[in-house]
Amino acid sequence: MLEQSVTGWRNILRIINYSFHGGTDVGGVLQRALAKLQQTRWRDADVCLISDGRFVADTVVEFINRMPDRQPFRLHGIHVSRWNAGQMERLCQPVYHLENLWAAG
Repeated sequence: MLEQSVTGWRNILRIINYSFHGGTDVGGVLQRALAKLQQTRWRDADVCLISDGRFVADTVVEFINRMPDRQPFRLHGIHVSRWNAGQMERLCQPVYHLENLWAAG
């Protein structure tokens, strides 16, 4: 679980440094995250999607819009690539862009 602390953010940055070499299964990931939000413990949580943005958002947007009785939540995006097709922006609000992180070395 991500803690709102210096240690929690260090853990996120450590994960971002990995290279996964595969497509992002955004639908599967968000289905599991949204299922968690149905639990009392997670009811007030937001979701954070970390991706290079190489996915198709259409089916995910449809899925979210069709969810019965969904709790309001914010879907934050962390975009970790210079490549951009606008998918993160279609799905997430706000989106934090980390492409400058790689340019810095």
